Amino acid sequence: MNKTKENIFTLLMSFVMSYGMELYNLSLLNKGLKPFLFIHVFSEVWYITIIVFVISKYFGTPIAKKMMMSLINPKESKPILITTVMALCTVCIMCPTMSLVATFLFKGANIGNFIGIWGRTLMFNFIMALPFQLFVAGPLVRYTVKKIVPN
Repeated sequence: MNKTKENIFTLLMSFVMSYGMELYNLSLLNKGLKPFLFIHVFSEVWYITIIVFVISKYFGTPIAKKMMMSLINPKESKPILITTVMALCTVCIMCPTMSLVATFLFKGANIGNFIGIWGRTLMFNFIMALPFQLFVAGPLVRYTVKKIVPN
């Protein structure tokens, strides 16, 4: 994948994951997925997308690639396995990282309760982030990038 395509992929994935996870977290706070939340998420998702993009590009993706390479040999593996393992590794890096960021930005955690709030946030986010990445965000972003970016 060339740099332009990689940057577009990372930006779109950052947006889709930010939107989906913010929608999920707000629906937890509002005791259900309410119609107004679909619009409300746009008020916060722009700056969350920037944070996710920067963390993913310079921290999450490079570490996830190293993890993936230690688990499988991309030259000998089927593309679906490479995609799945990379998604799993990315979520394993990005979910704790972004849960940490969310704990600082949204949870108002202080030193005394920080670990507990971060742990709870991580637990709730991970159970949504992995299937959302595998079944919604990943396929949607890969399809979109294939359509909008020429090879």
